[in-house]
Amino acid sequence: MTCTEPEIRIHFAFAAPTRLWRQSLCLPAGTTVAEALAQSDFVREFPEFTDHFPAIGIYGESCTGQRVLVDDDRIELYRPLVFDPLETRRRRAGQRRQMRSAARPDGTPTRSGASPAGQGDEAIRTAQNAKCDGDDPVVQ
Repeated sequence: MTCTEPEIRIHFAFAAPTRLWRQSLCLPAGTTVAEALAQSDFVREFPEFTDHFPAIGIYGESCTGQRVLVDDDRIELYRPLVFDPLETRRRRAGQRRQMRSAARPDGTPTRSGASPAGQGDEAIRTAQNAKCDGDDPVVQ
């Protein structure tokens, strides 16, 4: 697509759950993001966004509809998050804690880095006993 001199070329990208939607338009210089979206086919392709647009950005940086576009800008439309990332991390951490506590017969959690069989625990106990006896353990 070739634009005439006073026009700029703008690209749109939206990753719908089932497909990727892309469009390019030639618009007058000085066009804002909101004006470009109004001239695009986005609302016709995705009627669920008729009353509101999703979050928008240009090349991965969040922006508002008032931002003035420059030649070859890519307007990205972001879907709403299905899961809260923080809640997902908490759930995974809880699952890891459960797996670690289940790895020991007495139910005490294993230390990170120690093998499930307890290898390495012997060296820790030896170092702790040596400290109690007044000897300085040699750490390798």
